[in-house]
Amino acid sequence: MNLTQEQENIVSFAQIGSSFKVFAYAGSGKTSTMIQACKQATKRESNYNRYTQGLFLAFNNTIAKDAAKKLKKNSIKTTAKTWHSLAISNIRPLYGHKMELKKADQILRQYLYKSFFISDQRIAVKEKIIKIRDQSKAPITQFRNVSSRVCKGYIIKAINCYFSSADDELTLDHFIPVCPTWADLEFFLHTFVTNNILSISKKLVENIFNTEMNQFPVSFSSALKIYQLSKPKLHIDYDFVIVDEAQDTDLVALDILNNQDLSKLQLIVVGDSFQQIYSWRGALDALNNVKVADTFYLSKSFRFGKDIAKLSTAILKYSFPDFQLPITGNPKKNSKIYEAQDCAYSNYDAIITRTNAGAFDAFMKAIEQNPQLSINVEIDIQQIQNYILDFEKLEKGIKLSSDSALILFENIEQLEEYVEENPTDSDVSAPFRLIVKMGIKELKEKIHIIANAANNSKNQTQFDLIITTAHKSKGLEFDRIILFEDFNPFLFQKMDPIESSSPLIYSPVSAEEVRLFYVAVTRAIVSVTLENFSLKFVESLVRKTLNSVNFSIENTQKKLSMQNDIKLCHAILLKYLSESNAVHLQRLFEKNNIVEILDEYINLCHQKK
Repeated sequence: MNLTQEQENIVSFAQIGSSFKVFAYAGSGKTSTMIQACKQATKRESNYNRYTQGLFLAFNNTIAKDAAKKLKKNSIKTTAKTWHSLAISNIRPLYGHKMELKKADQILRQYLYKSFFISDQRIAVKEKIIKIRDQSKAPITQFRNVSSRVCKGYIIKAINCYFSSADDELTLDHFIPVCPTWADLEFFLHTFVTNNILSISKKLVENIFNTEMNQFPVSFSSALKIYQLSKPKLHIDYDFVIVDEAQDTDLVALDILNNQDLSKLQLIVVGDSFQQIYSWRGALDALNNVKVADTFYLSKSFRFGKDIAKLSTAILKYSFPDFQLPITGNPKKNSKIYEAQDCAYSNYDAIITRTNAGAFDAFMKAIEQNPQLSINVEIDIQQIQNYILDFEKLEKGIKLSSDSALILFENIEQLEEYVEENPTDSDVSAPFRLIVKMGIKELKEKIHIIANAANNSKNQTQFDLIITTAHKSKGLEFDRIILFEDFNPFLFQKMDPIESSSPLIYSPVSAEEVRLFYVAVTRAIVSVTLENFSLKFVESLVRKTLNSVNFSIENTQKKLSMQNDIKLCHAILLKYLSESNAVHLQRLFEKNNIVEILDEYINLCHQKK
């Protein structure tokens, strides 16, 4: 395998045993680089009277299995595991009899529902959500009824939030992510949770951790929490650990990493901070939070060419001031960016949408264009069906269940008003737009069509077209992709929000949306087509972002290359110099005096000969 200069720097650092982190952009050969790093790291002598042992860690089972195959193929002594399998193997001696893993959450929920009584509750609604049409009247606190079943659902969610945290005990803080978007947080935490469900939640957690109480099973998430609370020392079994997809690391896993003694364990953390798209479920970017100083980059994409690289760079540079090193395209790839109206879907390999409802809409458009197309579509049909049922109840004035996406609204008029003001609340707004576009009757008929198509294609492995959401597309790649028009509300806004005919500008609603956009764009190999986007912005965005700043790819990479050379020389010298000489070298290193450091390096090489 021919390595780039960036890859060689990383592999060299892996060989000498230093800990470091790697920012690896989309398609930059991250996994193959880490395999080579493992290969070199295993050549070192272990400090612990054993063959050098390595561990490749991933949250995703697919990634772990793929890494295991490649490690075995290259005869590399490194074990590939998921975080959960690492935890399970370590706590099994004590908790093996309690492990129901896949069924644990279901069993816990059933036990909770049967064994604990919680009455239906009233929860205060956020004041800013309630419109006071008569400005002369003072705001009145409004409440929504929440059923006992939903209250118990809050308990399960909060317990899982605790399991994903670095905290020693379950507290009110773990109920903050559980609070409904419409609820007043202060009331939710200090009145509802404190008085009704906090003590029950603590009791359940205590019993899950109790090895003598078999009715409370251990799940995947609780196994990792138990392992974290045991304060594991990875150097006992491993000489080095590589953590993949570090941008999606839970706080519980990050705590394990930051509690390691790096004088006894080499830690290599790799990922792409700009592909962190799961912060909403508790993930924290370990690349920016792990206690490792040295940093390397993999900035050259092997997946796509310079045009997609330029657009990806512009997307990130536009929104993230700390974005430093541009993405470089593969000169052997002639990738293109297109903007088009109403594409012929049979000419593409994949459509990437922003929402589930968008995926549904794209599927219907594809079937109308060509009924013979074989399509694999990943849509939560049940979610859309539940929404339609609740919409019909709202129309008829029938009481909604307290876990309904529409529980906040008393009538269709309130729903319409909310959607107009909150277009990016995808759980509420995206299905509403489908209903407005098609009508209830037609939408139900098309749901039946898509359900049949999904059922008929269960055993297929090859499709003419893939339709998936941006979240689900992560880790995939396709030759020719379309980004669907439902990205628009998340990326653009009117210059004058009151005037309907006013022009739109590129203005992502959040950093999370920028990262999703970047993930979607970088799935492409040959081309990205932006279908029915709000304006011709690609060329202007690239020109504005890349030419308005001193953003020289060549100079930036040259500077980083020199820094990496200094780091490598410094690390090698520290390994062999006496303590007094090491102090002298540290002073040189802090001044970035490459000439003097290289002189020390050359002298050492002569001495070793």
